[in-house]
Amino acid sequence: MKKKMIRMIEGDDSGIGNIDDIFTCLLGLNALEKDVFHIIENHPGITCEGIAKKVKLTRTPVQRAAKHILDMGLITRRNESLPNAGYQYHYHVRDRRELKQFLETIVEATVMKMRILIDDFFG
Repeated sequence: MKKKMIRMIEGDDSGIGNIDDIFTCLLGLNALEKDVFHIIENHPGITCEGIAKKVKLTRTPVQRAAKHILDMGLITRRNESLPNAGYQYHYHVRDRRELKQFLETIVEATVMKMRILIDDFFG
């Protein structure tokens, strides 16, 4: 990621990656969380069990990853009551326009913070 940013600063746009770079750099998502996000994006309404099958892991790490990206506001979940008691969650990616605005706000806030840090350091 650091090398990509240096190339970009130097005017080489081949360092520009994809949305996963934003998820990693600005949001701190790990590989599993990014995978879970993309699975939910491609399979709206999927459950943790469904995601776990796709990533070949148990439900616990998938639930933890889904909870983290839910808490960050990237996805939503809907509770479904099961006929024999209990419930399960169905996950969806937020509306694309809302998600875009959310990410743009984070980028703008990050740039402002970086400018303040640079000004403080260099005077």
